[in-house]
Amino acid sequence: MKKIFLNFAFIAMFFVISCGGSENDNAEGSICNEGAYRCNGNILMRCEVGAWKNLQQCDYGCNYSTGQCNSSSNGGSGSGGSSSSGGGSSSECSYGQHKCDGNYSYSCSGGYWEYDEYCSNGCNYSTGKCKTSSSDGSSSGGGSTSECSSGEYRCHVNYSQRCSSGKWVDDQSCLGIGCNESTGKCKTQDEHKPCRPNLNGSVSSGSVKLSWSYTTSASCGTPTTTTLKVYDGEEWGTVESKNASSFKSYTLPASVWAYYSNSAGQYILRAGILVENEYGEASATCSCFIDDKNCSCI
Repeated sequence: MKKIFLNFAFIAMFFVISCGGSENDNAEGSICNEGAYRCNGNILMRCEVGAWKNLQQCDYGCNYSTGQCNSSSNGGSGSGGSSSSGGGSSSECSYGQHKCDGNYSYSCSGGYWEYDEYCSNGCNYSTGKCKTSSSDGSSSGGGSTSECSSGEYRCHVNYSQRCSSGKWVDDQSCLGIGCNESTGKCKTQDEHKPCRPNLNGSVSSGSVKLSWSYTTSASCGTPTTTTLKVYDGEEWGTVESKNASSFKSYTLPASVWAYYSNSAGQYILRAGILVENEYGEASATCSCFIDDKNCSCI
């Protein structure tokens, strides 16, 4: 009889373990309100087609009221948290504002974005509200039926988009060159910092001649200024700084600029050029060995 009772208890325990489980275990199949957010530990979830779907892993906890992961600066307030680690307001929006996130509409409540409704006809990004129909593009709250105005551009992922008939359409791929957020168009060559210049040096008749060229491509900006610098054994000093378009070579007398190196056992002339534009800078240097009459440039 004791053996039968133990077997029955084991079967009952197995049934509880197999059929039971926490809410987190069944999160994927839970019934929920379309577009709502929730936190499952550090995982941000959103309700899609009546079931919870994992949206994002949050390093500092998640906030279901905003539908976003916490950043390190907001104190990692955890699920439902919304306070900032510093003083001042932690509001993300102003009362009366609306926004679209895909086919979901959100409104501002208490300084935070809250889910309003799922937009079966799409969401109007100019109003932040649902459209009344897929054909006319009008919003449920009235106002403009267009998402944008003719002549406008914007950056979207790796594309520049332009406004066509009130809708955003892809205009050009900016992959590898980047998109200028201020213009909404793909960056041009002049909107990148310069790449490292190609620098060469040669030793002859007690002097070192340096010559250089600039790399230009989709991701290498055109330099505006070139500065020649020389190392005197202790620090770098500027020899000449000119407009990059006309400054392409320079000859340095070894008697003036070379210094004796104990490790090399001879005089060395070390020189470099710095190229710049408003987006950044790049440089290259040469170490020229006077006795051996050769230069090593990087």
